[in-house]
Amino acid sequence: MISTALARRLGTAGAHEFKANRLFFFRLFKNHHKVQSSTMDYCGLTRHASTRVGIMKLHLIRLAVLLLFTFSAHGQQKRVILGPKDLPFSDGVIAGRTLYIAGQQGRDESDRLKPGGIVPETQAALDSIARVLKKGGFDLKDIVSVTIYMADIREVEKMNQVYRKFMPEPKPARTTVQVSGLVDNARIEISAIAVK
Repeated sequence: MISTALARRLGTAGAHEFKANRLFFFRLFKNHHKVQSSTMDYCGLTRHASTRVGIMKLHLIRLAVLLLFTFSAHGQQKRVILGPKDLPFSDGVIAGRTLYIAGQQGRDESDRLKPGGIVPETQAALDSIARVLKKGGFDLKDIVSVTIYMADIREVEKMNQVYRKFMPEPKPARTTVQVSGLVDNARIEISAIAVK
């Protein structure tokens, strides 16, 4: 029977999948053991020693398969980091050891764009990225990829001044593109991927 702690870690769907896989492999190896034991009956005096070695190998294989399915089922679980209410997306989604951060704009605490143009908006967008990372249990150093959407690519140097100071070394991979428009006429939007 699956333990309560493991069931909690896997979630309901993962626990059912885990039980089904465990039962399948138990039956598979049980049948394999019967065939192996009947073959060993012809080995005469060495039958008992061979059977003990065979059973030990079988238990090790069962354990390895059990662990494999435990971690694969756990790795498929998702955790959501909620964003602003009434919007049809999450700020972040954790799948396995990876956090996918939705595009963050340069907004203040009242959800309004920071006044002053590209520099304050960039700082606020990066601060939002840092907040989502923290909620998910990640750090800035865990970011592996960043995508920056800009309303005007000519402002890239001003944006880079803020970005350079904010992101730790080594800097993550990055793509920067100009787009025809952003929600609420924002100057910038930044998304990121982090891996532990």
